[in-house]
Amino acid sequence: MGKPLLIFFLFVTATCFSQEVPNHTWKIVVKDSLTVDQNFALVVQKLLENDFSIQNKDPKSFTIQSTIKQIDKSRITYFLKFLIKPGVIEVTGEWNTNTPIYLNGIRSESTFGQIENRGGRIGEVFEMMKSFAAKLGGIQSYVFD
Repeated sequence: MGKPLLIFFLFVTATCFSQEVPNHTWKIVVKDSLTVDQNFALVVQKLLENDFSIQNKDPKSFTIQSTIKQIDKSRITYFLKFLIKPGVIEVTGEWNTNTPIYLNGIRSESTFGQIENRGGRIGEVFEMMKSFAAKLGGIQSYVFD
């Protein structure tokens, strides 16, 4: 009985870690067995352990937003947002290239946009969001357009 259980566990683990992220994924859903209060504390703890500061946390609506973080050796900045529920942590975020845009001689600053998996610079930022979500434990699933 122990051997089939071990084989099943190895199959499930390999499937979870090899799951390919669909293009245009904009939300990572982490499912676990914790209460909403435990998940809230977990997100705060993991943010602080991973060099993030907290911009805003609302224990009534169970939302947390990190401060803006700059990617090493780059002008790109991003922040992460969390919506916390019993057994679920939803991770999203926004990013900015911080590169001015010139149109007809008029300078315009770039603005923050939604982090999503679509390659290029934004794909690099998505990988950072995905890496952070993995630190929360649980099983990840993805929301995409």
